[in-house]
Amino acid sequence: MVNHYHFYKFNSLTGEKHSHRLTGYTEYMFGIGLFHFHIYFGTTSFNGHYHVYSGITGLPIKTSRGHKHKIAGKLNVSDSHCHYYENYTHENIEYTGGKILKRVLS
Repeated sequence: MVNHYHFYKFNSLTGEKHSHRLTGYTEYMFGIGLFHFHIYFGTTSFNGHYHVYSGITGLPIKTSRGHKHKIAGKLNVSDSHCHYYENYTHENIEYTGGKILKRVLS
């Protein structure tokens, strides 16, 4: 399987009466074929404070348009609280072509 990336965009679970939006692309693919995973990391802010996050996706889950990965974890403690998150990457994958990401249309 060629190195590829997945886009993700979802909200964390609500804590302290608010949630945070996690948006980005997975990085680096490790493994082969159906036994691969990606790392991801980012920063999310809301109302004057921010949280950082990082993790490793689950193994691929086959879909009608390709595959997706589960993303789950906990934002770091900031402003005396933290948030949990659990969702999936988008199933469309993007390949690198030189220095430009190319979207694969199914």
